Amino acid sequence: MSDVINKLVPMSCQELSKSNIQKNQHIKEMLNSSLKVDSLKIANSDEMKALFDILTDEEKVYFLNRSYKDVVYWRRGFCSVHLHLSKNGTVEMSECMDTVIPGISNEDLEGKNIKEVVKIIKEKGIIIPKDSELTKAIQDYNNLNYQKEEILNCAMY
Repeated sequence: MSDVINKLVPMSCQELSKSNIQKNQHIKEMLNSSLKVDSLKIANSDEMKALFDILTDEEKVYFLNRSYKDVVYWRRGFCSVHLHLSKNGTVEMSECMDTVIPGISNEDLEGKNIKEVVKIIKEKGIIIPKDSELTKAIQDYNNLNYQKEEILNCAMY
């Protein structure tokens, strides 16, 4: 079963699950602090608790709360243009994005979700580069959350 899941999960999560979790104190702390069965919206949490009790640490990694990358770049190779994001995708700081989006200051983007920033860019008629990490960050975050929810759905059935 692990092999099937590993093929479906993006590389970053595969690398995490293949790492030696027993020796990685940071991952062990994340598993202990952020993986609360009660926080998962599950009808019968006793059954799910029993399921989580039999999972290995490597399998529990799939149920960690997901977060956005800390920094996403407008275009690789142009490191000066980027956004600093919170775990939930809120722009904490914008650097040089005002050179990409005419009429918008860096401060205007701060506090907005990355999805809102992408929408602003598109509304201005600006083409987002294919190698932009902005859209990839949104896609990765959505995919990981979708996978987590679908694994839970499968377990419920």
